[in-house]
This record gives sequence, structure tokens and C-alpha cells, in this order.
Amino acid sequence: MSELASELPLFPFVLAEADEDDPVALALREKAPLVRAMTEQGTPAWVALTYEAARQAVTDPRLSRPAAFEPEAPKTTPAQATPQMLPKLDKEDHARVRRLMVKALSPAAQERQRPAIAELVGGLLDGFTGKPLDLLAEFLTPLPVTVICQLYGAPRQDWDLFAEWAEHIQRTTSFTAVEIMESAAELEKYGYDLVKLKRAEPGDDFTTDLIRVGDESGGLSDDEIVQNLLLILVAANDASLKEMAVCFTALLKRPKHYKWLVEHPEAVPTAVEELIRFSRLSRSGLPIRIAQEDVVIGGQHVRQGEGVIPLHHLAHRDPTVFADPDTLDLTRREASRHLGFGGGVHYCTGAPLARVMMQEALGGLVRRFPGLRLAVPWEQLEWQEGGLLRSPKSIPVEW
Repeated sequence: MSELASELPLFPFVLAEADEDDPVALALREKAPLVRAMTEQGTPAWVALTYEAARQAVTDPRLSRPAAFEPEAPKTTPAQATPQMLPKLDKEDHARVRRLMVKALSPAAQERQRPAIAELVGGLLDGFTGKPLDLLAEFLTPLPVTVICQLYGAPRQDWDLFAEWAEHIQRTTSFTAVEIMESAAELEKYGYDLVKLKRAEPGDDFTTDLIRVGDESGGLSDDEIVQNLLLILVAANDASLKEMAVCFTALLKRPKHYKWLVEHPEAVPTAVEELIRFSRLSRSGLPIRIAQEDVVIGGQHVRQGEGVIPLHHLAHRDPTVFADPDTLDLTRREASRHLGFGGGVHYCTGAPLARVMMQEALGGLVRRFPGLRLAVPWEQLEWQEGGLLRSPKSIPVEW
């Protein structure tokens, strides 16, 4: 089908506030569950706007995420993944690597990490002395990378190096291409050194577990272990801190909700799920999927080779699934049905770790700082709009 850019709405659609819907997307959803749009990369793709359409897009095996990395596939981003990284693998290779990753990152395994994560949270909160304080810089930014370093069993003296490498790779607009490439190379070399260290001196950590389950099944090469360690560090670190930043600012925007959570700390796990559902982290939805054969989604015929983008933050505001969806309800039972971690064979393997970390971070705040509040009006918060994820540049708080 030949299409002109002028005939299609540009995707991503018009941005609204971080916890509000795109007005263009809302208007389009009134017309159809699935609409055609033109991506910023100049290729047309379908956008799934309802919950059921988005859910099918992330769970239907006829739609492939790895196929998006092929040169001729529709593009929403110029970014690529290393071939051994889990998101790019498909079918037999993906199933093999994912099975071993899931085993090492299981909910049970991450529950065993909870006391250590709680200790890291407590240590960071101990540093809350002067007011006002930037919650993003002093708490949310250092937390994920230290949790991941601890998870990997990296020596504590190396944690600052991890943080520096991750920052260089993620903040592409703040560093030169040479600095970014040098950091990526140093991080990769360290990954191989860490695997070598853990083979010689096994520990109670994720790296050792990954080596062990890989050796037991003969299923993971050192290249695959290292590339997926790097994937978790870079992707999970950035996504986790921005997810927490967007979610926690949405909560602090509503002081009555924060006060209620202070009085009901047992509701923190449910509140985390609702905050993920309610808040909008991605400006462009979940990664594009490519139809491997003709398929019908939301009553629309999608041809083989066409791309489908699950706009999950709009799906989370679907009134047919979530009652009164534009209201933040910290007791919402169906909140865990959100698509924030994707779905299907590419469901985020790091979801159990992300959940434990967010629960401990939020739980620590409401227990130790019952009077926590934004130090500036919500309207004065500045947002980073570039890239795939949006988040506040700072979160000034007082108590």
C-alpha cells in the first residue's frame, strides 16, 4: 500500500502531561482500535490504541519483536541491539536464552534479594539531610545501578565505574560519540572479566546463577552471558529510574494519595502496579512488532511485514478494562493487568526485580518521610522530552 506522509498522523502523537493522555490518540481511538500512522523514521505502521488491541500485539506469536531489527522492517527508532541480546533473539535462540534468564531472575530469586535491596534503600534515605532535596539525583538515580551491581556480585569498589559507564551510554546528548563508544567497550570488557571472576570464585549472585544454569544446560555462551548482563544494566537502569521518577511525581502531585499510603503502607505493592498503569513513561509505546503473516487485530487486517506499535499507556486508560481509568486508585485490584512490562514471549525478564525495587523504594519513602511533598508546584517541573522515555529533569522535595 502506497502512502504519503501527509495522509497519516505523525507518531508519536501530540504529548500531554506525564500522567495525561495524548489528545490526538484519544480522538483516533474513538474511530478504531488500530490506526495507521507515520513514524518519525518515515515509515508507516499500525498503532494499537485499545487494551485488547495492544494486548494482542504483545502476546500474539505471529507478531515478532526481533523482526523489527531487520533492515527492511518499519522503524520507530534508529537504535539496534547486539545480536546476542535477548530482545533481538527469536524462536529457538530466544526460548533457550530466555528460559535461563527467567530462571535466574525469577520472582522467588528476587524475593531473596529484597532484604539487600531494602538495605540499599535505607542507606540512600539516610543521606536525606538538607531540604529541599532533589529526589531524582539523590535517590532514584543511584538506586537502580547499585541494586544491579549488587545483583551481579560486582565488587563494591567497582560500583562507581558501573554508574559512570551507564550514564555515558544512556545520556547520548551529554557526551561525545567517542566517550560513549569508549564507555561501552570498557563496560563490555568488564563484563567478561566479571564472568571470569565468578567462574573462579562463585558467589550468591545473578552472574554466578547465570553461569551455573548455562553450564548445566550447555545453553549459554560467555558472549550471551555478557551481552545480556550489559542489556540489564543499561536498559533496566535507565527504565527503572525513569519509571520510578514518573510514578513518584504522579503520586506526589496528589498529596492526599501520598498521605493515604503513609497510613496504609501494606498497600504499597498494589499502589506500585496502579502507578505503573496510571503514569506515562514512554512517548512512543512499547517496541514495534512485525507481522510474520497476515493477522487481524482489533478488526483490522494487518498484512505480513507491517509493523504494529502497542500504545500501552493509552491502553491503560481503556474504560472497558479499567473502571474510571483516568483516576489514580491505589486500591485498584485490576491494576496488575497493565502492559508496562510487555507481554508474551518478550515479557520483561527483569520485571520481578523492578517490582521489588519499586516496592522497597516507595515503602521506604512513606515509612520514613510521611510529610514528603513537592517543593515546587507541579507545573514548574521540567521534563526531558527527547529519546524514547520521558521523565522529570529533577524532583525537588521537602518534608
